[in-house]
Amino acid sequence: MKNSIHKSKKVLYDWEKESLFDSQEDLFKYEYQNFNSKIFISKNNDDIYYLYKYLPINCYNRVPEDFKKNKVISYYKNCSNEILSYKNNDNQKIYNNFTYKLMYAVVNLLDVVFKDIEKIALVSVPSSNPDNVPQTKTSVNIIEKIFKESNLENILDSKYNNIIVRNEKILSQKESMDKWDIDRQKNSLSCEKNLPESIGFIILDDIVTTGTTISACKELLISNGANEKNIVGLTIAETILCRNLKWSNKKVVFEDNAKVLYEG
Repeated sequence: MKNSIHKSKKVLYDWEKESLFDSQEDLFKYEYQNFNSKIFISKNNDDIYYLYKYLPINCYNRVPEDFKKNKVISYYKNCSNEILSYKNNDNQKIYNNFTYKLMYAVVNLLDVVFKDIEKIALVSVPSSNPDNVPQTKTSVNIIEKIFKESNLENILDSKYNNIIVRNEKILSQKESMDKWDIDRQKNSLSCEKNLPESIGFIILDDIVTTGTTISACKELLISNGANEKNIVGLTIAETILCRNLKWSNKKVVFEDNAKVLYEG
């Protein structure tokens, strides 16, 4: 089944050229290059994967002025600004960019994590405000459309992509003065379907900090019938902890030693 991803007549991904092509009018005629070639495993939760690191503004503000132009800090700051642009959907090129990177990661998770699963579902984490639509949900719709147009719709089960809903508004982690706990998250969420054990679930979010929200969604899926072994989280970025940034002798070091799930 997985070989069809590589050998479909309408190719979804060219593994040698590392570029998307031949679907959805050349993916909105957007020429995308330099795919991120790594998927990292979160240190907070081995079942959560991410593509980049996110540098919060409060962490950036703690960096001495002399180091803010350092190439390491500049890279994290620029990447973080693009991630925020994705969250706010204020730049279509950046939005497409991260959507395609998420799709690329989904393809690799199919091969590495879900190689024995015939079908998967992409589940977007609901916004803390029920009236808001998270950008990952729109990305999921685009990914599913591209898979369908690439004759790969049999891999994704789209009827499960809206199964988790937010019933009441809660403070976002940025707004809250204390850390979220899983029970508080679960009490504000509900799952609308009974789920089969045979399907794999990828829970998508934009930024993960503690992993509490994804863990709450995972527990909700399990309580509604999903197999715990077939559920993972996927995020664009994991938050950098300020204590992991060190600077001295005109050098900036990010002390994390992240584990790598996949490296292309």
